[in-house]
This record gives sequence, C-alpha cells and structure tokens, in this order.
Amino acid sequence: PTFHPSRSPDQDALVNITREDKVKSFKNREALLEAAPMREGSFFKVKAVLK
Repeated sequence: PTFHPSRSPDQDALVNITREDKVKSFKNREALLEAAPMREGSFFKVKAVLK
C-alpha cells in the first residue's frame, strides 16, 4: 500500500491511497502498453498525488 500524510489539519493519520485494481497478466508488450495510462512520449501521464 502507498500512504501519504492526510491533508486535514486536525488529523495526524496516514491515508491509504492504494488503488483497488484487479491484477491482469499480458502476453505481449503491445497489449500491456494499450492497457497502460495515457502516455506522452516515453512517459506515463499520472495525477500528482503529493504537491
């Protein structure tokens, strides 16, 4: 699991931000890349979790 400090000033707890994805297996590179997040060049585009 991935944790980050909560944003709420009245909480000191860590928040679990793990995605509940199902595990998939891919037989070839093309299928894997097709199922991957959006890409820009050789980089994957993902939301910023911590600022």
